[in-house]
Amino acid sequence: MDAPALLASVRGRLRRTVALGGTARLAALLIACAGGAVLADRIWFLPGWLRLMILLAIVTGLAGVAWRRLIRPLRAPLSDRELASFIERRTPALEGRLLTVIDGIELGEAEHQRLIELLPASTVRTLVPASRLPRTLAIAGGAIAAALLVAVTVPTFWRDGLARLALPLSSHDWTRASAFTISTEHAVVAVDLPAVIQIERIRGSDSAARITWRDASGNGGARQLPGISGPWRTSVPLSQGTW
Repeated sequence: MDAPALLASVRGRLRRTVALGGTARLAALLIACAGGAVLADRIWFLPGWLRLMILLAIVTGLAGVAWRRLIRPLRAPLSDRELASFIERRTPALEGRLLTVIDGIELGEAEHQRLIELLPASTVRTLVPASRLPRTLAIAGGAIAAALLVAVTVPTFWRDGLARLALPLSSHDWTRASAFTISTEHAVVAVDLPAVIQIERIRGSDSAARITWRDASGNGGARQLPGISGPWRTSVPLSQGTW
């Protein structure tokens, strides 16, 4: 392999290694951070201000990693002389021959032949082994596979979780396993008569539900609703008061 072809091969492999490694690292970190934030929100139902702080921290951290591991290395110019110095340091047997050629100084026939012999095609992989790249790609692949598995088995995890994370101050809520509608039995209720509310479950499996209520003075009560399968409707009378 001649010197120009070697430099082009080394430059390409360096850039591919940086691009693949940086992208894989960024993807794995994004999935890990987003997944952790969404899981915490699903367990503890985090308030909007805290979700906003987490979002800013994730964006800042990912931006820093992207700049250090991807953008800055790819933007850095790789001149022929810098690459030649890099190759010379890793291949002491060249004894400055490659730098001599890059500087425009012609080698003798014997020296030129010796340079060609020292630069076989396999040298590129030896010069840029990228030994950590397979492990980084495997981690990123595993993270992506886990995220897809969660998306298939629990669709609301990513759908609702990412919506709440991306829009932390919005009113978007987690999709509940059960959904209820509550309305008064009569639009107008006399003060001396108990009010009655109609509770209807429009979605949910066979499970009981407990509701609580309070008035402006702090008085209230609770009621355990039956675990009936499918949609159902029941009436709950309230004590006299202002509700």
